[in-house]
Amino acid sequence: MNQLSIFLGSLRYEFRMQIRRRPLWITFIVLGLFFTQFHIWNTPRIRTAADMVIFWTGVVQTYLAVAVGVLLADRLVRDRRTKVEELFNALPSTLSARILGKYLGCTLATLVPMFTVYTHGSVIFRLVLKIQHRAGHTAPATSPRVLRGAVATPTVV
Repeated sequence: MNQLSIFLGSLRYEFRMQIRRRPLWITFIVLGLFFTQFHIWNTPRIRTAADMVIFWTGVVQTYLAVAVGVLLADRLVRDRRTKVEELFNALPSTLSARILGKYLGCTLATLVPMFTVYTHGSVIFRLVLKIQHRAGHTAPATSPRVLRGAVATPTVV
């Protein structure tokens, strides 16, 4: 077996294993609901779509990035406990290909729910901004076209 196939096999295995973990999804759903439902009322006055994107990206980068780190912290310990490490050691491959595949697979799988929560939060904040605008609480600062494109990419890794 060549190193690329070992790397890709490890990446696929770890991605599928991590994406199926219920605590991963539950953690991000609970944090996403908390920050979009309860934290929204303590926000600074959001007047434009740019303010909304800046605020929500800051929340995601601050709090959800910590959740990513916590959810990734136990992967090597869990492999030792469940004896998966012995299975990997039986394969004719280098340690670097397995570790890199494990790291990238787990990281990509953990980022999927984070980006899902980020996207849903952006939609919720966009709706709140529209409601505030219709109620007269904000100045008409943006057009609907700008609101549709109001999604930035947070940097986590």
